[in-house]
Amino acid sequence: MPRGQILAEMKPPPRGEIRPVIAELARTSGAYIIVSGAGSTVDSALRTRRVAMADAVKGMPDADKLTLERYDRGRMATWVRNHAGLIRGYGPGSANPFPDAGVWVLVLSP
Repeated sequence: MPRGQILAEMKPPPRGEIRPVIAELARTSGAYIIVSGAGSTVDSALRTRRVAMADAVKGMPDADKLTLERYDRGRMATWVRNHAGLIRGYGPGSANPFPDAGVWVLVLSP
């Protein structure tokens, strides 16, 4: 996902305003993570994409409380392997398989 697509995802046209869910995540010291299964990302491209995400929230209230991250398929697979006990109820073979696209909300066990 190049810079332009990241900005359009976080600040959709035509208004170009930050998505309300991102502002809410910032207010609650949450995290906004973009995951791409299209391939692996080399470190330089990962840094560029993180900068684009930071630019999108620049000037937003509580932006300093928001964690921004970008995972490629390898980093996501590693996270899932390392935190498998936290994930419940979603995925292939479950009653609630992952959707093909759209906004996902990860449900974590307490």
